[in-house]
Amino acid sequence: MSYLKMTIIGNLGRDAEIREVNGTRVITFSVAHSEKYRDRNTNLMSERTTWIRCSFWRDPDKVGVAQYLKKGKMVLVEGVPSVNVYVNNQGQPAGSLECRVTELRLLGGGSSEPMSTTPMPAAATPAQPTSSNYPAVPPPEPDFVEDDLPF
Repeated sequence: MSYLKMTIIGNLGRDAEIREVNGTRVITFSVAHSEKYRDRNTNLMSERTTWIRCSFWRDPDKVGVAQYLKKGKMVLVEGVPSVNVYVNNQGQPAGSLECRVTELRLLGGGSSEPMSTTPMPAAATPAQPTSSNYPAVPPPEPDFVEDDLPF
């Protein structure tokens, strides 16, 4: 048995695209993961960005998430990683890191336009919990009587 999973939090590099592959509709987008580090030679802070190509293999008409995946939006993506090896336009071997998305959460940010009030599908709900997500539950009643305590 084996288990392989990647989790990414980053900003979308472009608007999501819907395309058809072998009769199946797929949403594709790219997520940027940036990290800051101190360069040993110059002792200056630098930033390194890794681009991860993502593919969401669900019917976009049913999921309805593609309309929310706009350039600059922050997302949390979970899925199965893979490496795609190919020959680039200059004839050199190249590769890209890819993620076959299994879970997608919109984290907001990145755009000055307000979020739509259209209900989002379950796979694309915001990650921040709200009190309306949880039913009102009365506190549990104690299952002991105060006289039962040993002290």
